[in-house]
Amino acid sequence: MNTFEYIWLDGYQPEPMMRSKVKATEDDTPPDWSFDGSSTQQAEGGSSDCLLLPVQTYANPNGHDFCYDSSSSC
Repeated sequence: MNTFEYIWLDGYQPEPMMRSKVKATEDDTPPDWSFDGSSTQQAEGGSSDCLLLPVQTYANPNGHDFCYDSSSSC
């Protein structure tokens, strides 16, 4: 299982904020991820479907993994 964290800036004022989303997948490469651009002021409401295209991957320096099996203790 691979875990990918997507990080981007929203467009709200007075200061932009960092946003993130974690996606777990069996894929070795990070999948594209779609989001509503109107909620981050990056698109108009009528055409707000946006796509995050991963451009770089980094290993987790902390080496932490997420627990996916709710029946086991992590």
